[in-house]
Amino acid sequence: MSRPLPAPGALDDPARGLTVDDSPALTDTEVAAVLAIVGRAAAADGVDPLCEHVRLHLRGGATAGITHTLVRRAGVIVGYAQCDAADGPAAECVVDPVARGAGIGRAVIAHLQQRNAPLPLRLWAHGDLPAAARLADACGFRPLRVLLVMRRSLIDLPAGRTTDPLPDVHIRAFQPGRDEERVLALNAQAFADLPDQGGWGPADLRLRMAQDWFDPEGFLLAVAADDPDHLLGFHWTKVHAQGDGHGHRHHDRSPRDRDHPSADHDHPNANHDHPSANHDHPSADPVGEVYVLAIDAAARGSGLGTTLVMRGLQYLRNRGMTAALLYVDQANTAAIRLYRRVGFIETERDTLYTASHPGTPAAPA
Repeated sequence: MSRPLPAPGALDDPARGLTVDDSPALTDTEVAAVLAIVGRAAAADGVDPLCEHVRLHLRGGATAGITHTLVRRAGVIVGYAQCDAADGPAAECVVDPVARGAGIGRAVIAHLQQRNAPLPLRLWAHGDLPAAARLADACGFRPLRVLLVMRRSLIDLPAGRTTDPLPDVHIRAFQPGRDEERVLALNAQAFADLPDQGGWGPADLRLRMAQDWFDPEGFLLAVAADDPDHLLGFHWTKVHAQGDGHGHRHHDRSPRDRDHPSADHDHPNANHDHPSANHDHPSADPVGEVYVLAIDAAARGSGLGTTLVMRGLQYLRNRGMTAALLYVDQANTAAIRLYRRVGFIETERDTLYTASHPGTPAAPA
């Protein structure tokens, strides 16, 4: 569908003649153009405008519930938005730095609101940037939740294991073809109050296992010593490529993954796919991530969460990582206490905004 943006005459002169295209998938040329914009925006703002979940679907072809929106000026792509309709529309968008200040951001938000009305639209903003907060406020949006980004140096992590194994617990690597079903079952239990995360199915797991960064040796499972198929918890780590710096910013993590980057607030289960997941900040050194941490209800309070986190950090250190990051909901106080206890500190935050008056489109300019 291609049509003029809402009320184009209301836009500033530089933005006149903009068109918007909604599509279930992008061509390779369009993907390349969007990624170039993302790179310029990250360089200008110091934070990646799109999370990992959005990036996966940007490149992944047509996916049920995902809509891609391209904004063109004189035929050149100057803006992009991706909206995930699962559990209510949630979107992320980026405007090319060279085209900012012309009302494009407001016009895109208005378009997304009109397309999804009367459902309230949610918007993720990465890095807690003042300009994003001003845009959200101008469009009638208010903060709904905050996702903390926490980091820890790994340089001071000692060689070898940093924690002794717990009694009756064995920690081993994930085995593709054997462990998928039990991982998904524990994920569903641990994130029962977060349907986007707890609702992961085999396809969601396969999508992430197909990524270049996936390494089963960094997907640590804690099982009962007398029953290797009894899963008590898992810590899925991620290694970001050299120069990525950080990596699910999801899920809800991103619209879908980063909208629920953590489980209930009474225990330290945490998914960082993103609100993460991920924010790829340019950096000279490779960075590791506490990607997903989940503990069985029966094993909470045993110290297993701390053990799994530290064993995962040791794996990352042994891979040459000098720092690790993670994403956690600001309201998940149990997880934050755990992470601070093992040396993580907050370095930035992401905000999920929602329209103050559901169904009321933002002014286009």
